[in-house]
Amino acid sequence: MSLKSGKLRIWLENGESKKQWCTTQLSLEDYVNSTNAIPNATALDYVTVHLQNTRK
Repeated sequence: MSLKSGKLRIWLENGESKKQWCTTQLSLEDYVNSTNAIPNATALDYVTVHLQNTRK
């Protein structure tokens, strides 16, 4: 997962097959809508929360 100029990019790899998948550069509107938005959150806020939750 990377963030550059407010654009999110997600890269995944299957541990067994080594197949890879990567998104294009996503704008905040590409992954946040009115049903899942955190008020006043930036793209960096979403990445930070995700990384904190995956490291537990």
